[in-house]
This record gives sequence, structure tokens and C-alpha cells, in this order.
Amino acid sequence: VQALLDMVFTYALREIAAERGQAGHGWSHAVRDPQVRRALTLMHERSAHPWTLDDLAQHAGLSRTALAERFRDAMGDTPLNHLRVLRMQRAMKLLADSDRHLEAVASEVGYQDAFSFSKVFKRTTGLSPREFRQRDRAERSMPWVRMRSSWSSIHTS
Repeated sequence: VQALLDMVFTYALREIAAERGQAGHGWSHAVRDPQVRRALTLMHERSAHPWTLDDLAQHAGLSRTALAERFRDAMGDTPLNHLRVLRMQRAMKLLADSDRHLEAVASEVGYQDAFSFSKVFKRTTGLSPREFRQRDRAERSMPWVRMRSSWSSIHTS
């Protein structure tokens, strides 16, 4: 069953990648454009930095408009929305893997205060940071989740 699920997942990923490739969006398109690649690299390396579109454009060697257009053409998203998604992914990992206070998580992912971070987190994920953390802990305590992670570690080693 696990092998069958792995195959289905692989085919689904290939189909998604093919569709995105036909649409002209995604990483393969973004890395071909040196300025977009530079902006992406900066966002990924320093996601907590208070980036503005002006800052990213200046570092990429483009105007704001040119970066926004080329980024959207390559990635199918705006630079600042992509940055928000990066920050929320990092926040989810921090909330799940640590007991850090909300203020610390907010600061670590680039927000000035816990309130604004919480608003963006809830709008993005549908859950408040507290609800996310509680749900994650509840799911980790379920026996079949522990069994699945044990099963995965056995088959990946």
C-alpha cells in the first residue's frame, strides 16, 4: 500500500509540475531569469528581513515594475506574497517544533509584533497560531501519526 501511495503521489506531482510548466510559472522558469533568481535567493536566505518591493528590485538590478512583472511571469505570484508564504511556512515549523513565545516567533519570521503576525497567520492558514500549535500537538499524539512517522523513518534509512 505504501509503495502504491508513493507512486500515486509521484504521478500527481509530475502532473502538477507539467501543468505549471505549461502555464509558464514555477522554479524552472524563475531560475532562468537572473534578476528574479536573485530576488528569490534574497527572500529565501533572509526571509525575516523587512523587504520592500523597492529593496528587492534594487538588489536585483531592476525597477519595481520590472521586478514585479518578471517575478509574476516566472512564479505566478507577486514577490511580497511569495515572501509572506515563506514566512508563514517558517512560522508553522517554529510553532510546531518549539515552545517559543508568539512574540519570538513573530520576530524570527520578520514581523514587528505578535498581533500583526497573528492576523496574517490566521488569514493565511485559517487558524490562529495558538490553534495551529494545539492542533499540531494533538495530531502528533495520535498513535497512527507516530506509527506513520516510525514507518517512514524505517523505509527512508
